Amino acid sequence: MKYHTAPFTRIAEVLRAAFVLAVILFPILTAFVLLHPVSVDGSKPQRVEEAVQREESDIEDADKDAPEDGIPAVSTRREGVTNFLIAGKDRASGLLDVIVLAQLDTKQNTASIVQIPRDTYAEYTERDYKKLNGAASALGGLDGFRNFLAANLGIPIDHYALVDLDCVGDIVDAIGGVPIDIPADMDYEDASQGLSIHLKAGKQILNGDTAEAFLRFRAGYITADLGRLDAQKLFISAFLTAVKENTSLPTLVRIIRTLYGRVETDLSIGSTLKLAVSALKLRPEALTMATLPGKAVRTEETAGAWYYVICREAAYETVNRLLNVYETPIKEEDFDPLERFTTTAYPHFDRIYRETDTESEAFSGTEIDGRYRSIPRVQKKA
Repeated sequence: MKYHTAPFTRIAEVLRAAFVLAVILFPILTAFVLLHPVSVDGSKPQRVEEAVQREESDIEDADKDAPEDGIPAVSTRREGVTNFLIAGKDRASGLLDVIVLAQLDTKQNTASIVQIPRDTYAEYTERDYKKLNGAASALGGLDGFRNFLAANLGIPIDHYALVDLDCVGDIVDAIGGVPIDIPADMDYEDASQGLSIHLKAGKQILNGDTAEAFLRFRAGYITADLGRLDAQKLFISAFLTAVKENTSLPTLVRIIRTLYGRVETDLSIGSTLKLAVSALKLRPEALTMATLPGKAVRTEETAGAWYYVICREAAYETVNRLLNVYETPIKEEDFDPLERFTTTAYPHFDRIYRETDTESEAFSGTEIDGRYRSIPRVQKKA
């Protein structure tokens, strides 16, 4: 199966949470524990070395133990490999705007990110609304949602994080901006959404406001949301570089203040510190990103609500390559064993689910720039 750069499916600001946790949260907490003694269990505060010694077994135990929540123990876990669920919630609707699964391999110094479009069809409830972005609310919170995804994707998900998506601009300002080369002018006005986007082509440093504008722009792309998500890949690469070049303690303290109270996670400080060391070693070519393969479709073919239906075979291959924590491949029968991601109520949904000609596509951080420059753009009228 061929892996290469690919356009991505519709999802609002999908990568925000991914880089906030995987790139920002780890080094932030590293600085936090370096600057302050920590307590891992409510006892007397300890120094960093003591905290790490007491907590570092968390990751090692997760690597070795058989997975829970109905996940088959298909093989021995690879040492140093951890999976995360990263989600971002829309405050107004209470639904998830961002659903990302990420894997960090601390032995190989690699990472992968798999986006799951928020409109993905999933039978987690008997109610009519079956978009995946409502699953956390229906299943009692992020932990229940994690268990649902783990059982139906055939992988353990070791930790989770819920991120406030409103903090992206503040973080960009905290690191001093993000240098980027914008290939074409970006102009769009929409008072109903509070959008006034006017960015000129060329090399520049995005601040918090202009970064938000860059991430939200889609009107100039022929494929709209698909083009926007490709553009966000360029931002991811530039953002990661900016973070690594500005990881001084004063900068990290500013980011700590920015993120305080905006990230909810089950990661302990000691475990986070251990993971931070590996996260900071990541190089662009060691980061692989993909979207769970599928297609956008309406319930009535030409009318009705929009959903995203995964293509089972390609989705299985993507999960196996980018999120498998085992030494041997996940068995195909362990992926969506109850077929929660399709329905016979809409036959065209089920046809998409069973397609066998959809490619499982992924790209590395080094491919981002070229991909962004090839996004089809709407031609301005003369």
